[in-house]
Amino acid sequence: MDNKKDEVLEIMAKKIGSESSRRLLSVLGKNKQFYNAISTNAGQELLRDAVKQMESRIEKIVAEEDDLNTRAELRAYRSILSAWSSTINKYKDDLLKFSKLTTGGSQ
Repeated sequence: MDNKKDEVLEIMAKKIGSESSRRLLSVLGKNKQFYNAISTNAGQELLRDAVKQMESRIEKIVAEEDDLNTRAELRAYRSILSAWSSTINKYKDDLLKFSKLTTGGSQ
């Protein structure tokens, strides 16, 4: 396993430099844990619940039944979902970049 890992690092280092390779693998590994967690049944349920809570706040605002707490909660849910989305997209982008680097594809 370590030989394969060393080969991958060597290929990547030749293409983008050793420091960039290490950084990409580090970020990829960190974001993979989050991606795997959010992809589970529990993670999907958590995501659905967050979206439902956000929709509930939007409905209150549209119906003019909101208060400052409702708007603050909406901002909080929007911030959380945005951060989750960014992490997932970053992981997918880095995975594609990693795949291209290790299979000889162009960037």
